[in-house]
Amino acid sequence: MSEEHKQYLKKQKIRKLVVRLVQIGILILFFGLWELSATLEWADPFITSSPSRVAKSIASLYASGDLFVHMGATLWETVVSFLISTVAGTLIAVALWWNRFLSEALQPYLIVLNSLPKIALGPLIIIWVGAGKGAIITMALMICLIITVISALQGFQSVERDKIDLLRSMGAGKGKIFMKLVLPANIPNILSILKINVGLSWVGTIMGEYLVSREGLGYLLVYGGQVFKLDLVMASTLILCVLATAMYLVVALLEKITEKYPNAKPVQAPVKGQVIWQIDVDDASTAPNIGTKVEADKPLCYVQAYYGMEEVVSGFDGKIVAICAKQGDNVAKGEIIAFAE
Repeated sequence: MSEEHKQYLKKQKIRKLVVRLVQIGILILFFGLWELSATLEWADPFITSSPSRVAKSIASLYASGDLFVHMGATLWETVVSFLISTVAGTLIAVALWWNRFLSEALQPYLIVLNSLPKIALGPLIIIWVGAGKGAIITMALMICLIITVISALQGFQSVERDKIDLLRSMGAGKGKIFMKLVLPANIPNILSILKINVGLSWVGTIMGEYLVSREGLGYLLVYGGQVFKLDLVMASTLILCVLATAMYLVVALLEKITEKYPNAKPVQAPVKGQVIWQIDVDDASTAPNIGTKVEADKPLCYVQAYYGMEEVVSGFDGKIVAICAKQGDNVAKGEIIAFAE
């Protein structure tokens, strides 16, 4: 590693540290000014509360044993709605991508459902599902599900048509195209959907608890507002912020884990006889040995690599021949071995 690169890495670490310290400083400054404004009565502490009063309210909930009951209820409802909406929404998007006619037929209805104010259906949800956790989860699902379907479908359909045509010309079916091209190319989009659903699932759960709930942080918010216990309202809001942040950090951690998987190595303009890429196949026993040339009728213009990264193969003359081979040593974990002739 060169000295210049070491200096660059050092500057990056210092920058990250400074950013983190500024973030912590802003938080401390906020709570400090909040407490000071209440102590000096710049604002009415009965209306705005204060960090010390919020801490006492949280301590009171903990002493009575209600803190984890309400936190657990809301967290369980949120996680369930988050998982169901993400999985179901992605599967529905896959089905709509698979059937283009069905996608075009249902598109206007998805738009209408997305624009519909879900809170207006609250009374119907209570009648259909009942006044319980089912109604709360249903409300959260209605908010998250359509957004997931629309976002995932848009990502699936954004994959370049030329790439799909290339795989079809090589004999790939729709399932293999989705698994080898569309899904890997949409991993960043799916992770973005997860981040969006974190916030939406919390919004939906709290909205559901506003309508019908006997426990949960939404219930505490409604109860505290009705009896003018604004310390309780602020305490519930602060707890919601902490839980939502923790859930978001879990998704961010998942994103970092996916980034650790080895991506395909960059492809340079090939020369005669140079191995360009490797593809893994479903049945490795039928694959020819690495290095065996298989004639291809059409020129290979580019290759699709693991995790959606692409490299354009250009700058050479002559016919391209390609091979599907089982994974070997010292080759990228990716898609295609090709040869320039």
